Amino acid sequence: MAESRVLIEGMFPPGSTLPISGTVTALSTLMTAAVTTLSGVTSGTGTTVDFGSAQTNISMAILVNGTVVAGVVILDVSHDGTNWVQFANLTPVTNTNTKLTASTEAWRYARGRIGTPITGGATITATLMAGG
Repeated sequence: MAESRVLIEGMFPPGSTLPISGTVTALSTLMTAAVTTLSGVTSGTGTTVDFGSAQTNISMAILVNGTVVAGVVILDVSHDGTNWVQFANLTPVTNTNTKLTASTEAWRYARGRIGTPITGGATITATLMAGG
């Protein structure tokens, strides 16, 4: 195992380091980077996003490209990645970007889903982000 050193402010002599050991666990980058769940689609279930642990303040940005006659976009959430709960839904509007959020409860997994196919020529792209 490679040795890591950490600098502790106020150590004497200045610039001294101490060896440390253990496992370094990186925080999920999903709290600061959006992940695409639906990409230019008119139907179907999006890619499942695993936030690594339960997160609040999950948001799904929905980009609508084209004319919408009908359709429904859904934000699904799950604790185990297998059993899903529909948290929120909306009917997209022609060339209007919008969002769905799940901010009052903590969930580990999320995905976008087209509940009713999008008709009229538009496509939907949706990205997920969480932090909290």
